Amino acid sequence: MKQGKSIRTRYILVILAIVLLLLIFGSYICFRSYSLAYEDHVSGAMSDFETGFEALSSFQGRMNHLATIVQYNSSLVDMLSEAKDYTVDEYRRTRRDLIPMMFSMMDGSGDYICRIYVNSSLDLMDKSSHILLLDDIQQEAWAREVLDGWGWWSLYSGAYVHDDKPVFLAPIRNLQRTQELVALLRIDIDPQALASLVYPTQSSEYASVVLADSQGEVVSKAGLAQTDHLLPEVNTLDAYRLNILHEGKDTLYYRMLEGSDWQMCMTVDHARLRALLLPRYLYFVGMSILLVILGMLAVMPILGSMLKRIRRFHSYVENQQELTVAHLTPDPLEAGYQDEIGQLIEAHNRMIARIRELVEMRDTQEKELSRLEIQALQAQIKPHFLYNSLDAVIWMATLNEPEQVASTLRNLTAFYRLCLSRGSDTLPLEKELDICRHYFAVANVRYHSAFEMEIDVDEAALSVELPKITLQPLVENALVHGLMESERSDGRIRIYTRKQGALFALVIADTGAHFSRDRWERMIRGEGHTEEISGEGYGLRNVERRLCLFFGKDSVLAMEDGKAEETRLVLPLYPGGAQVR
Repeated sequence: MKQGKSIRTRYILVILAIVLLLLIFGSYICFRSYSLAYEDHVSGAMSDFETGFEALSSFQGRMNHLATIVQYNSSLVDMLSEAKDYTVDEYRRTRRDLIPMMFSMMDGSGDYICRIYVNSSLDLMDKSSHILLLDDIQQEAWAREVLDGWGWWSLYSGAYVHDDKPVFLAPIRNLQRTQELVALLRIDIDPQALASLVYPTQSSEYASVVLADSQGEVVSKAGLAQTDHLLPEVNTLDAYRLNILHEGKDTLYYRMLEGSDWQMCMTVDHARLRALLLPRYLYFVGMSILLVILGMLAVMPILGSMLKRIRRFHSYVENQQELTVAHLTPDPLEAGYQDEIGQLIEAHNRMIARIRELVEMRDTQEKELSRLEIQALQAQIKPHFLYNSLDAVIWMATLNEPEQVASTLRNLTAFYRLCLSRGSDTLPLEKELDICRHYFAVANVRYHSAFEMEIDVDEAALSVELPKITLQPLVENALVHGLMESERSDGRIRIYTRKQGALFALVIADTGAHFSRDRWERMIRGEGHTEEISGEGYGLRNVERRLCLFFGKDSVLAMEDGKAEETRLVLPLYPGGAQVR
């Protein structure tokens, strides 16, 4: 048998393999979770950018809406067109109507303040009214560009108007008077309000948002609010769509706000994102390792207990191999738990019990066979048989028949030589037939050779082993209790073989016709009157018992129904004897 690793070594290897597989699988799950989380955070940054840009566009739409309220209020536009020629009373009346409108344009949040510059000869420098003189700013470069250059309503940075707040500028014209400029609507916007609009709610820890104009002036910042990147160029039509730019280890999302020169740009700092996610990843990896270790610590006592039981069973079996045949049945091993190992131990205990039973049965059978063998031998060395044989020899010597004396003595010598031979408990059928021949030759002398014995056995059956001195009692039974007790002066014994299925069967037939079916059953089972079966019945039962033990069968000999004047005993010739059932 090929030498393999011990179960302890396999146990350790299996544990290490399981730990390694769990660690690899857990690491893969953590790494995959980290990758998915990383992608999700990057997608969250893009979502924040799109949400912020929509909020900024909505805010711009609100500014345009405020300018539209003023531009398309014909009464207000006419009022503003005539403001330069107002009298004091007219100014007061106009101011009374205009101020509530200006305040109504503000939502009260303080995120922006509405002002309007008008042409007037009166002193309108009243900041509480938010009505200012247009002449005061017409010399400013930004004002000339907006007023004289037919600038669009748009958002501008604070630096553009030399202020610290971004603004929305909208020239108001009298559409009925050839686009005559009548006022300038200015809305100052709180930078923090813009920052709150574009603030990245999901990605504030690793992304920054910057609002800037076409000159690169920063309008507002939100989120991480730190970036070393230059703002990308926005002088193409693509600038009005979402653009993604990868610079180094960072990702930039940028888009230009339509109707203005403002650009919104978000920078995703991947190094910062990894710094945020890596501790979580390491935490999950550590937790996975810890759970694996705790799981193995919890499982190892169970597996160790199983291993201990297996090793105890292995030692138990190894000790059995060192026992002699006489000590082949040790005390049973305690099974413990009723699991597969316990069932294996119980099966082994049952096997040991069966072996004990078989060993005891074998010992009993060997003793029984030895006893029957001795009885069979003793039965053949009966004094009367020997005396009768010697008397016959003396009688023949008296009659001066030296050849018959010599022949009888040779047969008698050969008979006892075969019966008393030592060294084997079995003989082949060929030797058993020789014993029968010698016995019949000696016994028939007493009856003046009145009987015949015919032997016709297939050569293929001659090598079949039988217990020693099996056929002679059957031949003696046929001669003494069959032919001798019959009323016929002649008689014949036939021994022949025939096929019985796949086996040979030996038939011992005599013309004495001394058996009926009932008598046979009583004698073979030991039933009936003692005086009736003490002779032939005992010999037949002796042979039957020996054959049953030898072949491991419940019954071997059988009486066959045949002619009324003939008795047939059938002995199946099983190949190879079985000393133990």
